[in-house]
Parts: sequence; structure tokens; C-alpha cells
Amino acid sequence: MSQLLARDLLTRHGALVTLAANGSEALAAASAGSFNIVLMDIRMPEMDGLTACRRIRALPTGGLPIIALTANALAGERERCLAAGMDGYLTKPLEPETLYAELCRWLRVADGEHQIPQPASGAAQPALPGFDPAKMRRWWDQAPDAWHAMVRVFVTEYPAAVAAVGAALDAGDRIRAKALLHRLRGAAGALGAEDLAAAAERLELALVGDGPIDAEARARFFARAEAALAVLKELETPSEDQVSAGGGGRGWGECSERLEELEALLEAGNTRALDHLPWLEGWVAADAPEQGRELLRHIEALDFPAALRALRALGKAAITTAR
Repeated sequence: MSQLLARDLLTRHGALVTLAANGSEALAAASAGSFNIVLMDIRMPEMDGLTACRRIRALPTGGLPIIALTANALAGERERCLAAGMDGYLTKPLEPETLYAELCRWLRVADGEHQIPQPASGAAQPALPGFDPAKMRRWWDQAPDAWHAMVRVFVTEYPAAVAAVGAALDAGDRIRAKALLHRLRGAAGALGAEDLAAAAERLELALVGDGPIDAEARARFFARAEAALAVLKELETPSEDQVSAGGGGRGWGECSERLEELEALLEAGNTRALDHLPWLEGWVAADAPEQGRELLRHIEALDFPAALRALRALGKAAITTAR
């Protein structure tokens, strides 16, 4: 979700963004490509951010700015990052103003060139129980597409993550439970789900040491997770108008323009492809159940190359049927 957010905030200002899933991919990308700056998460699978930073520094092109990203605002964390060779330090969830200011500092961009976009419309902001109103207003004003894309990912991925936290706790695996809670806390904070983020943090802290797990902290976390997911699922449920606009019963011809737009977004790796999911779900349910479900799965998993292949195969099948 941090990748979704960062890519949206940066591409709207004309940046070309390459995503890496872990430190190994980051090192490979830095070895093969030419970059102006790296945003490096600290906690990643396979190779963590501190190790990746040290290895990038050993490359002939390793002198570029590397900015640490971490959900840990703990004493000594900043010093550890700087000692590993990083130039800057940002805490998650990312705030647009802070991100732009840090990039301008290291890329020597004039302050006036990172103006925060103004709201495109005066659309009313929905009241979401358990969410920070101030943060919600910033998202709706500055990056509504990024926020909706993050909601999509959260609703798709985090029910399983919450269940995994419960399984880890039941098995007594505190290390795994803490790692899962850390990620979920960062995602909830990015969305503005303040009640869930606070509950996840409290339970994460309760797992430090070997003492009994705080039963109240555990119960509160699962209650907050259920409440936040219910709010977001309701928000993302397609309305009858959206389903109708998706092309239910209208066939391939009337949806071709939307699908061409979706294809362009997938080809560019643009996370705004997620905004097409409500109408696409309605169209798939009515006109393309088998091939369309595969397309939906790939988009929801953020596997845009696979989604692009599925979309093009779907197009060929529809054209063949029409003939």
C-alpha cells in the first residue's frame, strides 16, 4: 500500500517510478538502471532495506540519494538508517507534503514546483466511523485516486492478514504476529483508519517479551479490524448505477472504450486501473464471467502485466465471438 501511495503521489508530478517487491529486486534494479533517488522501506522480505542500502552503496552508481521509509518512529531508528548509508528518513504513513519536501531537498527542485494539487471538485467527504477526519480530508483533496486504490488493496488483502494474525497468536508465534501487525498498522495508518492502527500498535507492543498476551488488546484489535473492514467494504460496494455503467447486458461493443482506457493504464503500470474495478465487476458478471474473473484477480493482486495479458486475451475472445 505504501508503493501504491508513493507511485500515485509521484507520477502525478511527472516522475517515472519503478517498484521493487524486496531488497533483492531493489539491488537488481539499481544495478541495471539509472535512477535519481531511491525510497527504501526498512522491513522487506528476502533482503531488508538496511542491507539493500549497503549493497547499493557498493555499486559504481551507488552514490544516489536513498531515503528510508519506516513505520517505526522509535528512538535510534533514524540513527540506524543513517549509519547504514541512507541520506534521509521518512515515517509511514507517508504524508504528501512531507514526501514532496524531502524529494525537493535531495533532487534540488525549487519549492514552488511541488505545489499540492487542489481539489478537482467540491464532492462531499463521507463520514467514516473510526477514521481520522483530517487525514481523510487531505486524501480527498490531494490524492483521491491513491486513497481509493489503497482501499481496494486493503479490502482484498487484509481479511486474510487479520486471520493470519489470529493464527500466529494461537500458535504462540509472536515474531510472525508482530510482523503482520506492523504491516497492518502501517496500512491502516495510511488509510486514516486511526482506531485500527492504534489497536494494532497496542497489540504489537503487548507481544514484546514473554509475558501473557493482553487479552483486552487482542480483543480490541480484532473488533477494530472487523469494524474498519466493514466500513471500507460498504464504501467500495458498487452501486446499481456503477454496475449499470459497467455494461451489464450491453455486450462488448459499448464497453470497448472503457476497456481501451483500462488497457492503457495497465500498460503504463498506473494504479488508477483499480478505479475501473466497480464497473468491470458489473460487466464481468453479466457478459464475461470466466475470462473476466481472471482479469479481476490479477488487477486486485496488482499483477498488472498478467492483467494486461488477460485483458488482451479477453478482447480477442470477444472479437472472435462477435465475428
